[in-house]
Amino acid sequence: MLENLERYGYGGEIHLVSRSSTEIKGRTCVASIDDLPDGVDAALLMMPRAAIEPAIAACARRKVGGAIVFAAGFAEAGGEWKAAQERIAATARGAGMAICGPNCLGIMNYVDGIPLTFSPQQPEKPPLGPSLSIVAQSGGLSSVLRTALLAKGVPVAFAVSTGNEAVLGLEDYLEFLLEEVTTHVITVFAEQIRQPQRFLNLAARAREAGKAIVLLHPGRSAAARAAAQSHTGALAGDHAIMRALICREGVIAVDGLDELIDISELMARFPNFSPAGPAVLTDSGAFKGVTLDLADAAGLELPPLSPATAAAIKGELPEFMEPGNPLDLTAQGILDLDLYARTLKPLFADAAFGSVFVAPIVSANTAFAAAKITAILKAVAGAGKPVILGLLGDEVALPPGCVENVRAAGIPLFRSPAGAGARYCPRADTGAQMA
Repeated sequence: MLENLERYGYGGEIHLVSRSSTEIKGRTCVASIDDLPDGVDAALLMMPRAAIEPAIAACARRKVGGAIVFAAGFAEAGGEWKAAQERIAATARGAGMAICGPNCLGIMNYVDGIPLTFSPQQPEKPPLGPSLSIVAQSGGLSSVLRTALLAKGVPVAFAVSTGNEAVLGLEDYLEFLLEEVTTHVITVFAEQIRQPQRFLNLAARAREAGKAIVLLHPGRSAAARAAAQSHTGALAGDHAIMRALICREGVIAVDGLDELIDISELMARFPNFSPAGPAVLTDSGAFKGVTLDLADAAGLELPPLSPATAAAIKGELPEFMEPGNPLDLTAQGILDLDLYARTLKPLFADAAFGSVFVAPIVSANTAFAAAKITAILKAVAGAGKPVILGLLGDEVALPPGCVENVRAAGIPLFRSPAGAGARYCPRADTGAQMA
């Protein structure tokens, strides 16, 4: 914890409390919480669960503003330990003290550079523009989401692991993030929505403010609901009713972790996406058919080319090819990489398309793959509408710097067009199309 704060260059006062050490890394330690000055902002309790209850009482006496309780084994253990969590919460509320946890990984504040977690952290630059924030009732998944989205180049403002939510809950963090100016997308993993009506009200506020909430809520099966009970002590309710209600308020409900990460990235990259359907461009005639089947199964409209767009593209294709959506460039793109620019330009200009999905073949010939991707990046520069790249080639090795160059251009990159295509699907339960 201390090393994290030092790596981030935290400039505030740091007080260390230790029963066994008088000094740590050149910093003086006091022997007990009661030796601290009044009014410390936050207490980070790095101790076993048996020591937490008296520590919270001591923090209340010292008028500590808030505490993060990392220790597990409270409400999720049941019995006396559930009662202990309730007593801790009552003490904190009586003292007006906020508590994150117990059974959590803490809070990452990238805006101000304050890492309040024991998980080792390397400094990240503060976000410079519209960003995404994470709220997860699982410490492990809060870390997974944060790591995955940062790796994709998505700016992250805050990442919160709420744990058992003895005092502060999901809804409290959502309310803060709705007012926080850098956060435009909120990625949520929830095993339980403890305050349903408040959550719905916050979702409505988010919709009105133009902030997207992307939610993964396991619990469709009885086994998943039982797992939530043993994990954070959550008591999950009727999943179908919950989902219907939150989607009515504009929450984007997803079905899995990959979808949570991918749609969060799409919403962060393209916060003001158009409801118009996508244009699809590929250099595989077979994939054109696969795309049509996928769109039909998902109920996704692929708008036709306008007459002007079709005429502009017709002159660029072999005489035996008729332009359409999806648009197949055939193998002509191998001989003429500028063909991507000449065919993509009319697609970008066509108001019928809200976004463009490019699905090129990449082979083991890394030099040619690099040239093809470079040509596509050049063609989509300044497109003025969302572009997504899905590669046909699965796990074939990509040229050095390829992924970094694509993400630096603000383009979501998928190694599988089928996975990317699923993110385009209009969801019947959200009324929203992803791109």
